[in-house]
Amino acid sequence: MVRIFDNFLDDVSFRKIYKEIMNDLFLWAWCDKVVEKDHIDNFQLYHQFYNNYEPQSPSYRTLDPLLKKLKVVSIIKIKANLNSRTSKIIEHGFHIDTEYKCSTGVFYLNTCDGYTVFENGKKVESVANRYIEFDSNLKHSGTSTTNSKRRVVINFNYINGNKD
Repeated sequence: MVRIFDNFLDDVSFRKIYKEIMNDLFLWAWCDKVVEKDHIDNFQLYHQFYNNYEPQSPSYRTLDPLLKKLKVVSIIKIKANLNSRTSKIIEHGFHIDTEYKCSTGVFYLNTCDGYTVFENGKKVESVANRYIEFDSNLKHSGTSTTNSKRRVVINFNYINGNKD
């Protein structure tokens, strides 16, 4: 099941995260393949916030409002993905982010015509300040965008303290 939360953060918290990540000085790394599909648009930029049991980025603390709201007990991985504009929407390929049984979340930083799609055909549009959560074993794919210079999301893999 995919749970969708619009206007996930209060405006002040959202703007702080947005300003940190969407500015010209934020550092991105090159990833030559999003998944194993081989085509010319199969690349993305990424920023690793947390991996290997510790923060990997000086911007990690910027995510505190998200981590608090998610009631995170244990983090497996957090990274931002930046997909550039393409002439047509490119779906990068179905995958899971981690083999750990946990929650996977996607936080959308900007509104564009890109989306997250699941194997069952369900699509979730990229809308700024939207958060989606699903079981880590649910295969999904991100996309490029055609109506914006970039599509930026933050991916979370974690165990939360929610009892629902």
